[in-house]
Amino acid sequence: MQKLINKSLKIFARDKVKSPSKKFGSNGLRYNVSYLKKVFPTVTGWPINQQALFVDVVTYTHCQDPSFIQNMVFEAHNFFENNNYQCFNTTAIGNLAFVAVNYKGIDKENVKEVCVKFLENIKEYYKK
Repeated sequence: MQKLINKSLKIFARDKVKSPSKKFGSNGLRYNVSYLKKVFPTVTGWPINQQALFVDVVTYTHCQDPSFIQNMVFEAHNFFENNNYQCFNTTAIGNLAFVAVNYKGIDKENVKEVCVKFLENIKEYYKK
C-alpha cells in the first residue's frame, strides 16, 4: 500500500494539481489522523462536497481510472453486503464522495448513484 501511496504522491506532484484543501501528507492523507477520528461519524451527515475533501491521494489520483473505480465500488459493496459499516472511516467517506462528485468515466451516472447510496446507508447506520 505504501508503494501505491508514494506513486500517487509523485503523480500528484508531477501534475501540479491544486487541492481544494491542504496538500497530501506522506501518509496520503490531507488531514492528520486525530482530526479524521474527531469528525467521525459526524462527517456522515455533511454535504457531499465537504465529505469529498477527505479523499486520500490514491483515490484522488486514480479517480478517472475505470478499473480502480470498479474495484473500489466492489469492495464497498462487499462491506455493505456483510453489514460491516464499522469498517468505514472519514477517509472512506471522502473517497466515496470524491468519486461521486468527480468521476467522469464510463457509466458515470451509475457510479455516482452507487456511491451516493453507499453514503446514505452509512449515514443511516450512524444515526442509530
